Amino acid sequence: MRTDLKRWRILFLINLFFLVAGYSFADRQGLLAGLILGFILTFLALYLTREQILRWLDAKPVEGQDSWGLRSKVAELAKLTKVPAPQIYLSQLKTPFLVVDGHSTRSLIMVVSEPLLKKLTKEERDAVLLAAMSWIRQGPLGVLDAATSLTNLFYLPASIVDITLGNLIKPFNPRLEQPLFFRKLVQPVIAALLRILIRKSRYFELDRRAVEWGASSLIYSQALEKLERYKEAIPVAAPESIYHLFLVNPSLSTSRTRSIQPAPETSERIKSLIGRYPV
Repeated sequence: MRTDLKRWRILFLINLFFLVAGYSFADRQGLLAGLILGFILTFLALYLTREQILRWLDAKPVEGQDSWGLRSKVAELAKLTKVPAPQIYLSQLKTPFLVVDGHSTRSLIMVVSEPLLKKLTKEERDAVLLAAMSWIRQGPLGVLDAATSLTNLFYLPASIVDITLGNLIKPFNPRLEQPLFFRKLVQPVIAALLRILIRKSRYFELDRRAVEWGASSLIYSQALEKLERYKEAIPVAAPESIYHLFLVNPSLSTSRTRSIQPAPETSERIKSLIGRYPV
């Protein structure tokens, strides 16, 4: 409930800013333009986020034969942790990762990449799945979802403008790379929203709860270390506006955008679990 209030409070302030700014620049016409813009951006943030995330992650629902046994394992962990079982999606992206998101308990999703299932041992897979369930049980999942809605409120329109500009310019300069101007322009706003909504301590709390529920701290740390190493070797093809949904933050250590993400370094999380790094 508090998460929903925080999300709506921030959305209200953003819409109020559009209204005041519009009225200041163009009186009633500006007020109407601000109202329309606020409505459009709020719709994009709240109703298109989930489908957009699934498209970005190239994720499809796990249906029919489940060769990895994901559905049964998640159902087992849901009973253990007393949380609703999320709908499971499998991603074909090359980077091993795990993502959890959802506006409510009825819309929970878990996206697991196939490389994660291949690269981790069974014990390590079970540990990261238990960690994902702890995200749901602990409650910060709602905060992460609020952060996703609000950051995409700025990121999605910026992406649309950049892509449109790229398509317009490409016929005149085929070698020109995809423009990122507007996406870079909104990065400070995304950073501010993430830091308002998400504390670093939340990640440590979730790790500790996963261990309390039965995950071996050593095995879980090994899984985190592997995911950190793989994402450095094979960067994930996803926008920065959803990086906070990943079990291990996919920002590269050399990335200029690493500092805007609220998640602590993986090495810090592992040290908190077993007192040393590397494992």
